[in-house]
Amino acid sequence: MIAPQSGPDALSHSAAVAALMQIAFPPDFGEAWTEGQLRGALMLPGTLLYLAQIDNHLTGFALTRTVLDETELLLIAVSPESRGQSIGSRLLAAIVNHCQSHHVANIFLEMRENNEAVHFYQRHHFAIIGQRPGYYRGLNGQKFDALTFSRSIS
Repeated sequence: MIAPQSGPDALSHSAAVAALMQIAFPPDFGEAWTEGQLRGALMLPGTLLYLAQIDNHLTGFALTRTVLDETELLLIAVSPESRGQSIGSRLLAAIVNHCQSHHVANIFLEMRENNEAVHFYQRHHFAIIGQRPGYYRGLNGQKFDALTFSRSIS
């Protein structure tokens, strides 16, 4: 079971989550947050951290923020050696279950257009609802559009 954490409980995992981001996100795009950025986000009201662990080893995480009846999936990652074990799907299911029980109407997320995860989100009933041209910039200066996704919770 993956339960959301907030406050001091979530903050106590910030170093491990930041380290996982460094190995889970491609370095070409500079998308991994620093531990300081993560800790700052965890201090915001409505922010939850979901942890996936196997034998007390962090294998994945998700970070969300809810305002009123909308939740934004800010980050989700699975360690490279743990991929293909449905950890991302279980993290997303935990988020959806939490949203359902807390009367959230929609989940939103945004990602770089050439991110391989686009098919993952589409399999999980997220639809592209918008695009921001040139929003992301790779470390080499190349620009990429941002895709905005939404999933209705019912």
